[in-house]
Amino acid sequence: MRKSHNKAELAEFVNRLTAAQFALQSYITFMVGNVEDAKDILQETNLTLWKEADKYDFDRPFLTWAKTVAAFQVKTFRTLQSRDRLLFDEELLARVAVEAEVENDMQRMLEALERCIVQMTLSQKALLKARYFQGRAVKAIAKAMCCSADSVSMLLFRIRDKLGACVENSLREEVPHASP
Repeated sequence: MRKSHNKAELAEFVNRLTAAQFALQSYITFMVGNVEDAKDILQETNLTLWKEADKYDFDRPFLTWAKTVAAFQVKTFRTLQSRDRLLFDEELLARVAVEAEVENDMQRMLEALERCIVQMTLSQKALLKARYFQGRAVKAIAKAMCCSADSVSMLLFRIRDKLGACVENSLREEVPHASP
């Protein structure tokens, strides 16, 4: 690594790399269609990730960056092996890459939502939990709160509106950091 990292950053990098192994293995296996080849490509991917660790931005999702590196490793593998094997066509690989990006976008939205929920008041969190995590009906919540179902519906609407705005702001704040 060219840039010197402190011990905490190195530990965090290793934690993220370790946590990503199953997802990377699955991603690569899907791309090449062979578990043994995928293991070899994963090793090359890990080596490249380690060599390029100084380029990783800790504010960005690790798995997105790692999958980008893995995709390049798969492409290199495909180039070297194209004479010997039946491989997925480029169109399929492009679709998989798009789906991986959509998955990443969903993950970013979920992470933003989690950050926004943490900022809610205890009563707002309790209402969200009752309605969306426990699946309780609005009428049942209203009865427990000794208020009307319309009041509960309005509270839920305001909370959803607040969460939506918070998520949008959070995602907008991420844009300046955009780099794989």
